[in-house]
Amino acid sequence: MFIEASKVANPEVAKHLADNNVEVLPYGEVSRVLWSITDKKVAFDENSCNAELSQVLKDKGIHVDNIVQYTKAAKNPVEMQGMRNVNIKNCASLVQFFAWMEDHLRTNPKSEMTEYTAAKKLEEFRKTRDLYVGPSFDTISSIGPNGAVIHYKPEEATALRMDATQIYLLDSGV
Repeated sequence: MFIEASKVANPEVAKHLADNNVEVLPYGEVSRVLWSITDKKVAFDENSCNAELSQVLKDKGIHVDNIVQYTKAAKNPVEMQGMRNVNIKNCASLVQFFAWMEDHLRTNPKSEMTEYTAAKKLEEFRKTRDLYVGPSFDTISSIGPNGAVIHYKPEEATALRMDATQIYLLDSGV
């Protein structure tokens, strides 16, 4: 494993690696070690590998598309059920939020609610769910012309006031 030793200095981690015959070398050694391999092929993704390693592996490597992403994407049954469970909880929070917002704007047409406070209100609904940790990215809460701004993040001081006559865009995740 090529990583700085300080990042795996925890005694439990070091023992686990040693017990599994994992040798820890500084990342700066990766080229030297790869050059020394003469009897094996090494899988690598030439689309994400740096130029130096691509050169080293040119004749001794086997191109494999996105090996790390494919490995991360493979989910076991426990992970899949966990994703289903969180989706159910998140969908419940979204339905609760949209019902609240529709009612709020209908009964308070001059409401001071903004894109910013709407995003905060959604967060309040999500926080009521068991095991909620937090958003996976900044919530995009935008109304009217701000809906056309890519990756728009409402700021408290500049957020537009909510208006039931304009399209509201919400993009958020848990």
